[in-house]
Amino acid sequence: MTSKLVPGQRLLLLVLVLSVAVGCAANQPPRQTPAPAATLAAAPAASPTAPSAEPETDLTFDTSTPEERELTEQVRREGVQPPDGVWLRDEEGAEYFLTELPRHEGHYLWEDDGRSIRIREGVFRVDSYDENVFRLRIYRTESIEQMMARMAAEEAAAGSVSRAAVLNEFDTPESSRLRFESFDKGLPGSGQWRNGFVLADMNGDGHLDIVHGPARKGGPEPAIWLGDGQGHWRRWAAARFEPAPYDYGDVAVADFNGDGHLDLALGIHLRGLIVLVGDGAGSFRRWDEGLPLRMSSAEVTEFSSRAIAVTDWNGDGRPDLVALGEGGSLALSPDASGRRGVSAGGRGLRVYLNGGDGSWQPVAIDDGAGFGSGLALADFDGDGRPDIFTGTSRRGSRHLLHLQRDDGTVAPVTPGDTLRRQATVAAVANGDLGGGSGRDVAVAFARVESGHRRTGVDLLLQDTEGSWSSRPLWNALDTPPLRALGAGDLDGDGRLDLVAAGDEGQILVFLQGEDGTWTREVSPGLTGHEKCAAFAVAIADLGPGEGALLVASFAGEPGVRGGGPVVTLSGCPSSGAIKAWRVKAK
Repeated sequence: MTSKLVPGQRLLLLVLVLSVAVGCAANQPPRQTPAPAATLAAAPAASPTAPSAEPETDLTFDTSTPEERELTEQVRREGVQPPDGVWLRDEEGAEYFLTELPRHEGHYLWEDDGRSIRIREGVFRVDSYDENVFRLRIYRTESIEQMMARMAAEEAAAGSVSRAAVLNEFDTPESSRLRFESFDKGLPGSGQWRNGFVLADMNGDGHLDIVHGPARKGGPEPAIWLGDGQGHWRRWAAARFEPAPYDYGDVAVADFNGDGHLDLALGIHLRGLIVLVGDGAGSFRRWDEGLPLRMSSAEVTEFSSRAIAVTDWNGDGRPDLVALGEGGSLALSPDASGRRGVSAGGRGLRVYLNGGDGSWQPVAIDDGAGFGSGLALADFDGDGRPDIFTGTSRRGSRHLLHLQRDDGTVAPVTPGDTLRRQATVAAVANGDLGGGSGRDVAVAFARVESGHRRTGVDLLLQDTEGSWSSRPLWNALDTPPLRALGAGDLDGDGRLDLVAAGDEGQILVFLQGEDGTWTREVSPGLTGHEKCAAFAVAIADLGPGEGALLVASFAGEPGVRGGGPVVTLSGCPSSGAIKAWRVKAK
C-alpha cells in the first residue's frame, strides 16, 4: 500500500468496515473478545433512538465534526495500527480494533438494521454504543504483497495450502465440445425478467414450459410460455390468475393440493409469498392461508423472499415451501408507533408447512440477519431428511448449511473450511460434482482483496465420510460479479455440468469429465443479451437424441453514452430478455 490511497483501496476500506454483524448491546463497554454469533445477530433496537427513529430530513450531512474528519484520516492511514498494538478478531477471523466517535444527533443515520452508521465521511461498523459515543470497528487492511506474505506464513506453519493464498486468477482448461443453437422463438426480447424461473410441463402435453413471475416494471401477472420441444414458445393465452399484488421475484412449481395438476408458488419482492393452485387448463386460484402477503402499501412487510424452493420438509407426503429472506427494505408506510424506517422482515430462513387444505404453518428456521438470493435443497448429511444450503448477501457469513434434526429444528453449520472469508455468495447449485458422496455444492462468490474485486465459482466437495473440501473452478479479478448458477447434464454423458452467468450477461460453461476433471467450454454460439445482468439459468433434458435445453433470463437498465447531438444507449437498452439454446455434442 502506498502513501497515497487510490480509489480501489478506499473502496476496500469502506467494504471492510461494512462487514455485517453487531457488537455489544447499548451501554456495554468495549469487549476484548468477539461475542457469540447469536449476540452479534441482535440489532440494538433497545436504543433510546432506534434505527427507525432517525429521520433522514434531520441529518446535517453537509457538515462534519472534527472527530469525524479525524476518523476518516485514521482509516485511510497507511498501515493503521491499534493504539495498544492489540488486534481483536471477529467471529469470521477478521482482525480489527476499536475506536470511539462522539455521538451527535443529526450527524448519523442507522443502516443495516442498526449494525452500521452512516456519517458524512462514510459508513462504519458499530461494535457498541451509549448515549454519548459510538465504538466503531476499524479493520486491518493489507496490500497484496502483505496479504500473500502473511497467508504463506500462516499456511506454512499449519502445513497446508489453501486456495485463499492463491491471489492469481484461476481457470480450468478450455474445451470445445458443444454446439449451441438458438431455441427461443416466441420468447420475450425485452423486459426485466428477474429473479427466478422454472422449467416444467404445465399443460401436460409432454413438452417443457417456462414459468416466470411478472417482469419488473412490467406485466401485472405471472407469465407461462408453452414449449413445443422444437424451440417455439407461446404465451399461454388461457392462463388466468386470481387477483393479488404480483410483482417480480422467484417461482416454484409443485402439485401442492394433490389433484394431479402443477401449481405455482411465488416469492414476491417486498410483498411476501403466495401459492396458486391450477386446474391443468390455465386457471389458477389462491391457496395461501397463513403465508405472509402484504396486500397494500399501508401494511408492513412481515417477510418477503426472492429465493424459494419446494421440498417435503416434515415427511408427510405434501410439498412444503422453503424461503430465504431477501433483505431489509425501506418501510414506506409507518409501523405501529407511527414511524417510518427500515423493515427487517425480509431476513432469515423459513419453512412453511403445507396443511393440505390451503393453509400453511410457518416454521422459523433461522430468524437471524441472513438474507440472499441463492437456495439449494438436498439431504446433505445423508440422514434421510431434507437440508438447506443458502447463499448470502451478508459479507462474511459462513453458516450457510442448515441441517435438519430429528425434531424438525435446524442446526446452521459451516461446511468445513471451504468458504472464502469475507465473501458474499450470490448463487448456489448442488448435486454430484465429484466429491464422492453426490452431495456437493457449487457457489458463485465475490470478495474484495486489497481493493480488487474477485469473482468466481468454487466447488464445495463432500466425500463419503461427510468431510468437506474446496476446489476452485474459475475466478478472476476486477470482473463483473456472477448472479446465477445452474447444474445439469449438457453433453449427455450422465454427469452434471455447471453454467454460471453474471452482471454483464457473461455466461460460463463448465463440463465435468469422467475422471473428475473439469473443462471450461469456449465454443461460439452462446452469448448473453447486450450488457444485461443474467439473473437465472436452468438446464433440462429435451429427450433421447434431442440434446439439452439451456434457458437464461436477463434484466437491467439502459444507460446513456456520449453527449451533444449524438447520444447512444448503453448498458441494457432492451431492459432484458429470456433466451434459450439447444445444446448438443459436436
